[in-house]
Amino acid sequence: MKRAEAQAEQIDTLLTPAEVAGRLKVSLPTVYRWIRSGALPCLRVGRGRRIRESALQAFLERGATPPPEPPEALLDQLRAFRKRLQSKYGTLNTLDLLYEVREQR
Repeated sequence: MKRAEAQAEQIDTLLTPAEVAGRLKVSLPTVYRWIRSGALPCLRVGRGRRIRESALQAFLERGATPPPEPPEALLDQLRAFRKRLQSKYGTLNTLDLLYEVREQR
């Protein structure tokens, strides 16, 4: 009987990404970014993903960090794309919008 109780304690609860997002009060895309970056380990169950309760606790103990900012190279590509659009369509304020979005994070 003790062995069965010990095994029951070792079984982790599996959480969906939506449940994790609800518990942590973050968006679902944020949870998926943590999963893709490897910061939050998960299991594949069919086409879905599940996060072990113990993995979530370890993640929180390490300190949940926000997903990384876009690399400077990506911003350079966006600037070049903006210039091409400006030359074809005239003045655009897309870079200003990008900076506003970046500052809101």
